[in-house]
Amino acid sequence: MPKAQPILLSLALLASAAHATEPEFAKLNTSDAGVIDPGAVEVCVAYDFCEARKSFADDRHTVDRQRLTEHVMSVGLTAGVSAGLDVAAGLGYTRARDREANPAEASGITDLALSGRWRLAGTDAWAVALLPALLLPIGTEASDGNAGTTQGYTSAGISLLYQRALGPLPANLEAGYTIGMGSGAEEYEGTATVNLAIGWQAAPGVLPIVEANWSRDSFAGASSSAMALTVGVLFPTENAGRFQLGASPVVAGRNTDAGIACQFSWVREFSPRGVR
Repeated sequence: MPKAQPILLSLALLASAAHATEPEFAKLNTSDAGVIDPGAVEVCVAYDFCEARKSFADDRHTVDRQRLTEHVMSVGLTAGVSAGLDVAAGLGYTRARDREANPAEASGITDLALSGRWRLAGTDAWAVALLPALLLPIGTEASDGNAGTTQGYTSAGISLLYQRALGPLPANLEAGYTIGMGSGAEEYEGTATVNLAIGWQAAPGVLPIVEANWSRDSFAGASSSAMALTVGVLFPTENAGRFQLGASPVVAGRNTDAGIACQFSWVREFSPRGVR
């Protein structure tokens, strides 16, 4: 049973819980530099569904696989610490079934995802941010009939983000690297990620987004890579809220599933003086 999917969904939840402003608005699977107000708290509730019926082999060609499905319900909290810093935490519950695995079922609490966003510099037209992340293995461990939902070790990552307002087409470029720490991470060498997102301010209440999301996992003597294209829409609402919809098919890769992930989330900010 693949362990990476619920982990990546938890991290994506944190990335999607950023403050939506103009021209600086959140993306789905790419981070942004929009730090929320000091003392404010933002809540993100998300549902993700993943399905795969094919895989990319070592030669990058697709092959058939038994059906894999995964459902994840998750909650993320982001707190504003200062004018240029906020911190976030995310936790979820996942239920997956992989007919190629034994055991075929996996269900339980996901690992705890912690992250920060430090806006290093910027203006209304551009911004640079540093985003540390930590994943703690508190998820459900494997047992009889349950493959478990934890990766089994702690991982830490760092990403550098550059954000640019190109008229009505705000763009975000993010690059990061994650390593494993402690017992259980001996075979894991690291994960490199690059995300590029472009938004379009089509109307005050409709914000289409297109993203390219690339990742490469390295293990002792093995590696896998995936390129996904994310297409989504943000629907800002009054009082600093928004709904988010998106789909992320994996369009190329090696030694990975050729699946699709669909996301629905709701975000709302609570200021020190009440709901905004």
